Amino acid sequence: MKKLFALLLAITMMATLSVTAFAADYDTTGNKGMTVTYSVAPAYTVTIPETVTIGADGTEKTVSAEDVVVEKGQYVSVTLAADNNFTVKTAEGAELAYTVTANGEAVAPGGEVLAVNPQDGKNGTANITFDIDESAIQYAGTYTGSATFTIAVKPVA
Repeated sequence: MKKLFALLLAITMMATLSVTAFAADYDTTGNKGMTVTYSVAPAYTVTIPETVTIGADGTEKTVSAEDVVVEKGQYVSVTLAADNNFTVKTAEGAELAYTVTANGEAVAPGGEVLAVNPQDGKNGTANITFDIDESAIQYAGTYTGSATFTIAVKPVA
């Protein structure tokens, strides 16, 4: 009798267990939608030559941006930093000014030398020319300086 009572009690307990089931909401046609998500992180590679030696007829270097993936309505911008003074100096303090052109256009400090909008292609290059007015040379020596570039993702105007 105890075994029968235990079996009856077990069956009664199982019958009273409830499990909540959540059903998806369906529209009036019986269809159910699903959200599909895919994320892409911004990425790009900008290559700027480490050195340039200015020759008698100017020296051209290539700046490039490759595999540009940014949000829609944005582009990768490479500019010559605004604090560039476009000068080189000797250890003794003699100074010469140089000019910079990008793809044949003069560039001032703070000026853009390369813009790559993925809508127009994922890669871009700019030919940067550094030139010194040789008529301004007064002193012999090795002149050195630096040019700083700024890389940024900007909104398309």
